[in-house]
Amino acid sequence: MKHLTLLLALATGCTESTVAKSWEIDRMRILAVRSSVLDENGTPTMRAEASPGDRVQLASLTVHPEFESPHVIWTGCLSETADMFGCIPTGDEDGFLGIEPFFPPEVTIAEDVLDGMTEEEKQEGLSYMFNLIAVPDIDEVDDDIDPESFSNDEEIAYKRMPVSLAETPNNNPFIQQILIEKNPLILGTTMSVSPGQAYQIEPVLAYGPEEYVFTNSSGEQETRTEEPYFAFYSTEGSFDRPYSGYDDNPGVSWTAPKDPIRSEVRLWVVVRDGRGGMGWLEQVLLVE
Repeated sequence: MKHLTLLLALATGCTESTVAKSWEIDRMRILAVRSSVLDENGTPTMRAEASPGDRVQLASLTVHPEFESPHVIWTGCLSETADMFGCIPTGDEDGFLGIEPFFPPEVTIAEDVLDGMTEEEKQEGLSYMFNLIAVPDIDEVDDDIDPESFSNDEEIAYKRMPVSLAETPNNNPFIQQILIEKNPLILGTTMSVSPGQAYQIEPVLAYGPEEYVFTNSSGEQETRTEEPYFAFYSTEGSFDRPYSGYDDNPGVSWTAPKDPIRSEVRLWVVVRDGRGGMGWLEQVLLVE
């Protein structure tokens, strides 16, 4: 997703690295990108994969240590029409899709998008590509801070969404709640933590892994089960590991900072199902 991070890591590989840990939010980061098919009332469903004629709502988990609401510019197109740089706005139905958080991005899939394919090919379908560019909201910068200091603080990401007539389209996983030291937190509330103290954090999914039909390289269909996993991020503190699985010890240990830069620490948990489905949850912790 992020070529710049890879190049930077290679460039510093022979020296003592100052590159942030994978879980450390010290700059603009696009942590996850989600597509949700809307129902006939315009309400998002859990379905992550579209069919012809579907209207799809898009969302990103874009975070920054200083800014609450970075701006995210979305473009999109069918993968077969994209070039090496991704999708370029054309003024037609492909191109510009929206700007988070002001103009929520959406796309309506053409009814005839799979025309010309065999019934077997329609089950496999094709891909719709989304490109994202995240930039800081300069209006949030304090008057005593030079806005130019954030001029290069941007992030680029992309996502592919299948469009098909698949019998088992993917659904986004959903994190129902977070347990801290086995105690469930009420969503939207702030929990107080002690500096330097370690806490066990465990996400809980609303439902378990889905079974789906997969067509292998020989053209044979087989039933598989998703293998969800969690990724953890925070603005401060440290994790004993950045990832955990669904079945085997899904929690991690997070240690609160001894000398926090800010009184509030933001923590995020992202779940991926291995098929393109994503979900996330944010928790604010007060270090005191």
